[in-house]
Amino acid sequence: MARNTQPGRVVGGRYRLIETVGSGGFGQVWHAHDEDLDIDVAVKEVWLPPAVSDAEQEERLSRAKREARNAVRLRDHPNIVTVYDVVIEDEAPWIVMQFVTGRSLAQQVGEHGPLPGDAAARIAAALLTALGAAHDAGIVHRDVKPANVLLADNGDVLLADFGIAVHQSDTAITVTGAFIGSMEYVAPERARGEHGGPPCDLYSLGVTLYHAVEGVSPFRRDNPVATLHAVLFEQAAPPSQAGALAPLITKLLDKDPDRRPTIQEARALLDSPPPLVATPSMLAAPPPTLVATPSTPADAPPIQYSMPPPIGGPPPRAAGNKHLAAWGAVAAVVCVALLVMVLVPWHLGPFRSGSSTEAQQPAVGQTYDPVVRSTTREPSAPPTTPTTRAARPTTPTFDPASLDRETADRTPLTAAAQLPESFTDSKNVRYTLRGSGVHNCVNEFESDSVQSVLRSVNCGSEISGEYIDEANKILVSVVVAPLADTQTAASAHDQLKQAYSNAWGIWCPKDGPGSQICNDNEDISRATQAGYVTNNHRYLIHALALYINLGVDPDVEQWVDAAAHRAVDVVGPDNYSGNH
Repeated sequence: MARNTQPGRVVGGRYRLIETVGSGGFGQVWHAHDEDLDIDVAVKEVWLPPAVSDAEQEERLSRAKREARNAVRLRDHPNIVTVYDVVIEDEAPWIVMQFVTGRSLAQQVGEHGPLPGDAAARIAAALLTALGAAHDAGIVHRDVKPANVLLADNGDVLLADFGIAVHQSDTAITVTGAFIGSMEYVAPERARGEHGGPPCDLYSLGVTLYHAVEGVSPFRRDNPVATLHAVLFEQAAPPSQAGALAPLITKLLDKDPDRRPTIQEARALLDSPPPLVATPSMLAAPPPTLVATPSTPADAPPIQYSMPPPIGGPPPRAAGNKHLAAWGAVAAVVCVALLVMVLVPWHLGPFRSGSSTEAQQPAVGQTYDPVVRSTTREPSAPPTTPTTRAARPTTPTFDPASLDRETADRTPLTAAAQLPESFTDSKNVRYTLRGSGVHNCVNEFESDSVQSVLRSVNCGSEISGEYIDEANKILVSVVVAPLADTQTAASAHDQLKQAYSNAWGIWCPKDGPGSQICNDNEDISRATQAGYVTNNHRYLIHALALYINLGVDPDVEQWVDAAAHRAVDVVGPDNYSGNH
């Protein structure tokens, strides 16, 4: 197709082109007007080479359709540009998208220099949220870079251009011998010709954040060959202006995809609050109400970048939620309740929503009317004050190395020895143990991949526990599994750290708040949730947190994330008095 499209052209019988607002190697983006719905949209004109072969033309058309298909899966996310329509005209694709008034991160840095650390951290939080949603949907973006990060004038941060993204069900359609993506931001494994999974997006995010705080890409060189060599073999110079972001950026830029943090681990590094020492007044206090106040640099001239509405018309987007997700702020007060899920083997399955909300909780669907009854569990240790493992006192009579192998470890597999009576997370929300039990380590509720790893390390028995917050809103399920030695636990952790949180299944209380998740055979995979896996000496530890009513809301993610992150750190053998 000739690249001579003129303003005023009507595409698809309804989208009138007004002016170009950006261009790249595969096409240009137009500010356009949808004359049917009387709204502004963005239309991406995809260029096809003059001498394109039939196979290459079909590949480009397939990629455009794939972009629309992938974007539809993510159309309601506040940090992802919405795709509304795809028009095939003159044997070329035109992609209609949400219109965003603002500028790209590349333009912002190019015109105004590196971003301060707090601004970059807000962008990092928004992009991690967007990538987390894409990866949960089985989609890998594959072209995360500053030019595809849009900073809207209203404070939103959006990830654009899923044009080369792949879904786990997609058929490979890249032309043989062609490399698609921006070389200086691409992960080494993709530069070597490998397909690349979610870790490649995390690497590209690291390069993008480095560019944001340093003002330059760490791997840009004078020519493409030198750039490729840098991506494959050279380490980035340590960031000098990243501040608190430096540890996250450094870990994201690891050449080995297996050593890069997951989305969950990256969020923890981004937040990385200091260890919390609970006080009586802190435990009694409800979580504070935080209000997001997005801001846009006053000197940033607006640039209009478009992306369209959903087919049949753009759905309304909640500006408040978008602000919160974009800047990583909290939009509502949550008295989050963390429930550790106890085994009810015959009940694991799909999950639905229930009824009733608390005044200081975000509205996340409905919850049931709780009927709290006693839960059978083993005797628990007296309440403990959470602290870091390094701070736990030791005496000459106890050798911590004894916890490294089964033959020397004398820690009982009981609630009193492994599970604290309560803990408080980084958001000052307190969770109390409601039930526990010892079960087979490998069970029917785990995914095949989790079962396979646990069998390979000869995992025998585990203890599970369920915690819930004081408002009966959040359930936290924890599992502690002793293995043969520290090396085995570390190996299992490395193999399981990429597993989705619900791939472990969930243990529910037999009665009371949270029990209906198992009793009703609910599907927890749809709920907003957070999970972590770690190892402590020879113990493999997993925690999963979610709203009891299985609500889906990006604004509650920070609460369940804080709960799971703290839970995985406080359970385990450090609670046993004989190990102090």
